[in-house]
Amino acid sequence: MMKRRVWAAAVMMAASLTVGYSQRTFTDVDGRTIDAEVRSVSETDVVLAVGKTTYNVPLERLVEEDREFLKSWRPAVTIGDPRIDVNFSDSVDRVKRNQERLLFRLEVEVRNADNREPFSGGTVDVLVLMRHLRERNVYGVGVRREFAVPAVPELRSTEVELPEFKHEHKGDGNNKKGWKFYGYVVILKDRNGKELRRSVSSAIDGELVGRLLKASEGDMFGRNYRPIDKGLRRKYDSNMLPEEVREKKEDEEEKQPELKDEPLVE
Repeated sequence: MMKRRVWAAAVMMAASLTVGYSQRTFTDVDGRTIDAEVRSVSETDVVLAVGKTTYNVPLERLVEEDREFLKSWRPAVTIGDPRIDVNFSDSVDRVKRNQERLLFRLEVEVRNADNREPFSGGTVDVLVLMRHLRERNVYGVGVRREFAVPAVPELRSTEVELPEFKHEHKGDGNNKKGWKFYGYVVILKDRNGKELRRSVSSAIDGELVGRLLKASEGDMFGRNYRPIDKGLRRKYDSNMLPEEVREKKEDEEEKQPELKDEPLVE
């Protein structure tokens, strides 16, 4: 009975208040509605705010559509541009003797901040840095691609769809051949290409980030992060790139004149 009274009281208050931009209309199993903001969600309850008053409502009292909405709800962070959360996972499969397949996936989530305005969409620039297993001072850009980010309403989040990256190479970790994942740089940009947020794994230091942002997929770096020229690069290139990308890059390089070994930054 108390739960019903709380819901009824909230509906009466909502009728006399101005609905905020980020408010949502919730419906209970009896068909009654309330315009409120979500403050927090637990496994059994949701805290709804109407003006300065909050109400603890059992999830079982809400219709299925509202319960599904609350499953993906995330709390607001701070006022400002959207945030990005990056999670990394990888695995190594033995294809056959002395040959392995490295699989890794980046999960990127864009969370809109509590700025009362939706994020109109943009892109994430994903850069994955690989490290040579034998020559530990040799690094390579294994992935450098942009992915579209759809519009994100206020107080919402969206997951950016990224493929699972596959790298096959001869040898294995015990024989110190091939490459392994080393780190990532993920940059969120708006529709005009303006950088909003940047997420960098702890393995990559600030000096290297600046050079990586000017690099392309397949570029390699040696000691002191100096670029490795095309001729020497073939010595280390044991399938650092996915096969289809590597073949395309080799075809493009054959059509280009030899370039001098110059640093990426002055």
